Amino acid sequence: MVPQQIGDLAVGSLDDLSVLVFVCQDRKEVLNVCEAIRIGDKPYVAYGNEGGEECSLDFNPYVTVVNPTDRPVSALRFEVNGQQWVRNKTLAPYTSDTVCVASYSIDGVVPTSHQYAESATVRLVSFTSDGQTVNTDSEALTIDYANVEVYTAEGPLTLSIKYDNYPQEVSFALWGLNDCQYYYQHTGEVAEMGSTVSYELSPTTPGLYRLKVMDVGGDGLNGTVSVKDGAGSVLFSRSGRDLMVWDDCFFNITTIGTDGPMGNVLGIEEYASADEALSVWPNPTKGILHIAGVNGLQKAVLLDISGRVVATATGTVLDMTQLPAGLYLLRVVTNNGVTVKKVNKL
Repeated sequence: MVPQQIGDLAVGSLDDLSVLVFVCQDRKEVLNVCEAIRIGDKPYVAYGNEGGEECSLDFNPYVTVVNPTDRPVSALRFEVNGQQWVRNKTLAPYTSDTVCVASYSIDGVVPTSHQYAESATVRLVSFTSDGQTVNTDSEALTIDYANVEVYTAEGPLTLSIKYDNYPQEVSFALWGLNDCQYYYQHTGEVAEMGSTVSYELSPTTPGLYRLKVMDVGGDGLNGTVSVKDGAGSVLFSRSGRDLMVWDDCFFNITTIGTDGPMGNVLGIEEYASADEALSVWPNPTKGILHIAGVNGLQKAVLLDISGRVVATATGTVLDMTQLPAGLYLLRVVTNNGVTVKKVNKL
């Protein structure tokens, strides 16, 4: 029997509760946590995420649908911003899957700078089970996506970064959307500690580019990151303290530059690598990720492509079972420092 009151928390309905099951060692270290499935519930939308394409300004937000029943369900009918449509996808018993719920394309060739922000209100209306249509009566979920800034300017652009005492944790890259290639990539050097450094960004081909800035330390910078156009006007400036992963700034560069795409591009897992012996397996993974070769593991933090923390662990096992398929960044803090690995969830 579930009590009506748990401490200061009033229990209104079982539908409002989620049950977490965890294993710990000596009542200290939590080794693993997962959400318990409540048999007999109807399928529901668990959460939503912003989805985007690497080489375009097309955005495809998606939701994760959970089937906690003992029977397969199909013909998922959604209500998206007041309009209904059916996704012909089958979910096996006690499983979850991701479903794209919208498609939105941003105009990157704008005469002046422009900010975009879109949202979708999604509700699972009904599904089919054993040939019968079943209504869910579920609540709606709002997904914010396509929250980007596009700047049109003559080059060359100047990127300025004020580094703190850990410049090796900060990296940036300019990614060409026309040819899906890197044009610039840099990781902070120890010699840049505490200084403000400017970098000229002058790709050979006019077009749309995405600026990516990342701080694997997660504690931000004691200054700002800014971009100026060829005339010296500030296009964009942001506090470094907000920095985890930025890839929502796009620049439509209208002039021909001098620097072509890079040949050898460092992988994300090579940024600020403090512990070369660290490895993760299996990678790609279907859910359970193991961390090995560490010297004094302190914690592991898993980030999605927008920089949001989606899972943490203090042991050598990280559970990604409930996460959508896609690319993630695993930030591992050890006695040697911080190492970032790229993880692919199938």
